[in-house]
Parts: sequence; structure tokens; C-alpha cells
Amino acid sequence: MADQLYKVREGKRFGAFDQYESGDTVVLDELAAVPFLDKLEPVTPETGAGNSAPVDPPSDTLPSGFPHATKLAASGYTTVTAVRSATDAQLIALKGIGEKAVVEIREALA
Repeated sequence: MADQLYKVREGKRFGAFDQYESGDTVVLDELAAVPFLDKLEPVTPETGAGNSAPVDPPSDTLPSGFPHATKLAASGYTTVTAVRSATDAQLIALKGIGEKAVVEIREALA
């Protein structure tokens, strides 16, 4: 599945720790976004993210091949900045992420 830009719906918060507020944009794999469509709406060139111009994904989106990217994105960690700012304990609390995975993630960020 392809990555898609989503906007957090009005009055909603998103992410493992609700780190994204109403109006923020996140990039998720279309399949990973399905459980969260009550909180997210797809951003298209027609709708934009609050304007009519096409929207580019954030420049620090997790790169292709990033370790455990699908698990991170499913929990709302869709950018390098979000992953970098999360503590090891916050990452370990995510489903499917253990200590070994955190080491791999931190090495990829180095």
C-alpha cells in the first residue's frame, strides 16, 4: 500500500500519546490508517490541508525501509522527529516493539 497524507479531524487528537492535534498532518500507509479514520481524514490535492494547493508530505517522514516503520506508523509515529522525541519506554510500550526493536530504531536514527 502507498503512503497517504492525513489531517487530524476537528476536535480530535491522534497518536500513541495524542501528540497530534486537530489540523496536524501525518503520513500513514493507507492500510495502517484504516482503524483511525474516525480521527483522520485523507488530504488530497483537491482538499489540501486547509488550502487548495497540493500538499507535500512532511520532509522528515520515516524513510522507506526504516526499521519497524509500519508498527511505528500504526501508533502515530510517522516522522523522524516524532520517533526521535519518544523515550525508549514510550516506544517499548507500543504493540510489537521491544528492547531489541528500540535498539534498531535508535541505530537507524544515529
